[in-house]
Amino acid sequence: MLPAAAVMVVDSVGFALLNGVGHSIQTISLTSGAATAAALTLAALAVGGLMVIFYILHEVVLAIRNDGSADASNGSHLEKLPGLLLILLVLTIVLFFIAPSAASVLMLILLGGEMLFVVRFSMTMRGVL
Repeated sequence: MLPAAAVMVVDSVGFALLNGVGHSIQTISLTSGAATAAALTLAALAVGGLMVIFYILHEVVLAIRNDGSADASNGSHLEKLPGLLLILLVLTIVLFFIAPSAASVLMLILLGGEMLFVVRFSMTMRGVL
């Protein structure tokens, strides 16, 4: 988990610096090579950060299931969801370059999947499911 935490720290610092100077990935001018490299690096950090979040969610679900302190008998859906979200993220990235309008729809589905995970996780930990 330590490498995942390091990626998240670098991700957070990169975006904090970017926000501190009043920019975002979309507002960086791509007129120079350095600016283009910065925009691509930050985009890669954003995607890497999401992948690490899905990995951390997977590890948390496994740790809770192995701990046995919470009712995680219905945790099999929770174990699969971060992996499915990661696959959906990769498909969204590929479609962003091929068909941007389809990528927008997949981003909405990805957001819905993340919300589903949070609701299911919360209900499982409360013993509702």
